Amino acid sequence: MLARHFMYKQVYLHPIRRVYDLHLIDFLNSWLEGGLFSTALEDHLAMCDAEVISAIRKASIDASNPSHLHACRIEKREHFRLFYATSPGDKIGGVLRPGEKLYDLAKNKFDSNLIRHDYIPPKAAAPDFPVKMYDNSIQSSLKVSPVLIGLPSIEVDSLFCCKSILRDALKWRDETRAEALDLVKQTELL
Repeated sequence: MLARHFMYKQVYLHPIRRVYDLHLIDFLNSWLEGGLFSTALEDHLAMCDAEVISAIRKASIDASNPSHLHACRIEKREHFRLFYATSPGDKIGGVLRPGEKLYDLAKNKFDSNLIRHDYIPPKAAAPDFPVKMYDNSIQSSLKVSPVLIGLPSIEVDSLFCCKSILRDALKWRDETRAEALDLVKQTELL
């Protein structure tokens, strides 16, 4: 079970997969009228992956298209790069969402169009399902399995930036992280 937990996190929450989700959201916001899918039933049902992929392709080759930049990030693999991912130690300073705090600071340092914050709140990783016991009673999987109870929660709190500012963003992160997250004071107390 623990192996599945980590496999899930490595596949579905992998930073590159997550940043492509963010780029797709950016593309759809710029491509769709008002940034929203139509609520008219016929229009909504007529929209499928093929239309979106085709629009991405067309926008990526037409520099005058308002969605061009977002389409290139997907089509030409010009995706943003990970420059910060929360670690358990980053919460020592009492900051519950360190990525969000660093994102707010990063927006003051860099062009906000060149950085993205990805946050998925912590979710219990253990599935709760009924288990039939030897005496025919039904128990919660969480009550009968110490392994399931011990699974860590799944959380994502990451920052991404355009490749053009990656070197500067990494340097800024290294210079800013400890003080911004109050880790310096906490280290002195230890």
